[in-house]
Amino acid sequence: PNPVQSGQPLHIGYYGSTEGAKLTAELYDDLGRRISQRSYEVGRGSYTLAYPTDGLAAGTYTLRVQQGSTLVSKRVLVLKP
Repeated sequence: PNPVQSGQPLHIGYYGSTEGAKLTAELYDDLGRRISQRSYEVGRGSYTLAYPTDGLAAGTYTLRVQQGSTLVSKRVLVLKP
C-alpha cells in the first residue's frame, strides 16, 4: 500500500519470466541519497516481495526496482506509526 507506515513493509509486485533472475530494489530519499538496497533471487511466476521500512523517518521516498535492463521507479509516502 502507498502510503505505508514506518515499520510496515513495502510490498513489491513482480512477475518473473526467467529462472534465477536477480532483482535489485533501492530506496532513495528526496535528496537522491540511497537509503538502503536489497537483492532478491526470483524465478518464473508472480511474486510479492517485502521491502522493510524499519527506522525510516516520515517523508517521501523513491523506490527503484531493477531486473536486467528493466527499471521501474515509484514514489512512496512513509507515515509515522
